[in-house]
Amino acid sequence: MVPAKFPILLIVPALALDLLWQRTRAWKPWKIAIVSGIVFMALLFAVEWPFADFLMSKASQNRFFGTIYFDYNSRPDGPDRLREFWKPASAAMMVPALAAASIYGMISTWIGLRFGGWMKTVQR
Repeated sequence: MVPAKFPILLIVPALALDLLWQRTRAWKPWKIAIVSGIVFMALLFAVEWPFADFLMSKASQNRFFGTIYFDYNSRPDGPDRLREFWKPASAAMMVPALAAASIYGMISTWIGLRFGGWMKTVQR
């Protein structure tokens, strides 16, 4: 039995979205969705990138972070085993991927808000 990898730090963007949604109750759903997608991706990137860099370091090799465990399906020359962290040559390489992720976040937030609005009208 090998424990799972340490989870993504979703708590920071989740708290930020919770605070944002408390202040934007009067906004239209599409405006909330646009701001939420950008805020979520910006905070997730700002928090997870340095944390992932830490998880690749020797300091994280303990039972709490679990980076000392590898399952039998891990390749011996894989990036996890070799502790390689992908760093882009320039920031321009990351912009299209982060923009696409923000757009997907906007779309899924809008769908969630619309579905939640519909759920409010459901009566038993």
